[in-house]
Amino acid sequence: MERIYLDYAAATPIDERAKAEILKYFSQEDGLFGNPGSLHSFGQAAHRALENARTTIAKELNAHHSEMLFFSSATEANNFALRAVAKKYKQTTGKTPHIIISNIEHPSVSETVQDMEVWGDAEVSVVPPGKVGESIKENTALVSVIYVQNETGTVQDLKRIREIIDTEARLRNTEVRPSQTKAKPPRQICPLLHTDAAQGYLLSYDVQKLGVDLMTIASYKVYGPKGAAALYIRGEHTDVRDIVMPLMTGGSQEKSMRGGTQNIPAIMGFAKAMELLGMHRNEECNRLAELSSQFIEGVKKGVPNVVLQGGEPYPASASRSPHIINLFFPDSENFDKALDMAGVAASAGSACLQRTAEKSTIVPEGSIRFSLGRYTTKEDIDEAVRRIILSYRKL
Repeated sequence: MERIYLDYAAATPIDERAKAEILKYFSQEDGLFGNPGSLHSFGQAAHRALENARTTIAKELNAHHSEMLFFSSATEANNFALRAVAKKYKQTTGKTPHIIISNIEHPSVSETVQDMEVWGDAEVSVVPPGKVGESIKENTALVSVIYVQNETGTVQDLKRIREIIDTEARLRNTEVRPSQTKAKPPRQICPLLHTDAAQGYLLSYDVQKLGVDLMTIASYKVYGPKGAAALYIRGEHTDVRDIVMPLMTGGSQEKSMRGGTQNIPAIMGFAKAMELLGMHRNEECNRLAELSSQFIEGVKKGVPNVVLQGGEPYPASASRSPHIINLFFPDSENFDKALDMAGVAASAGSACLQRTAEKSTIVPEGSIRFSLGRYTTKEDIDEAVRRIILSYRKL
């Protein structure tokens, strides 16, 4: 039985072109294996490659290369965004920072702010995405709203949220840290807007249009290798070091914000994957939208009482990314395991919680996330729908 992979939201296979790029940086033969911090020719070659990768990824975000920091995962990047901003705010103002997050965040955001609150590092408010403005206070340092929700695929209007934050912040006279440049009038710096955009790769990654100050992206969601992620930190009006403070010390890498030798092979694969993504984004988005509609219609015919979570399919509605489909199957305990036995790989929630006893706070028990990707075909969808219907009827 041929297995069908419908869990691209958890991890994507490496694109062969990205894989070929990675292999160049392992071998002594190519001379590109050096430590980018070394001053000899091997180190210089690795350093040039690192900075070229930084520039490539920044270009896909309509950002400047100096605004990009590399990390090992989206979870680490999210942790840094939250903790480093809070730490800098406390140092600058002497006040405990207030952080607002949406109630649909990935655990790497929601559990991090819970931990910060327990240790007195931040005051925390958890609200629906559309209500963030109502919670802004004088000491609000950061608002974090996920771009594409990882379980349901719902899309948040970050540009609108940015406008709400700025309007409410001005009304409440929140703390504003001055810009370090007088080249142009500084936009109010606090509260900053962060987004976890790991699942947003099919949509615009243009940070200027989105209006975000910090944005997390991950290699292993865009057909690059695991072990690499990036955090964009807006530097238009200020140096990133005026927004964040280092959490991992012991090295001058990544502007001394994240000490430790960079994973050059993974970062190079990440950059290649991002470059390829930009070349085919619109075409792939439309293709997956068609497959998504085909999948939903097929399952509904065989399981009439199934419920689609998170809004109508894209592009009929821009409220959901086309690659994530979350369906609630009534009376379907352990249905994800039944599907795996039938040769369909899907998940009952975020991969970060799958091996724990924790249940999703986003969707009801009995919900299954199916996520499509670059190698999903119409034939895969037809066969997956057939197996899903048969498996459900056997419960």
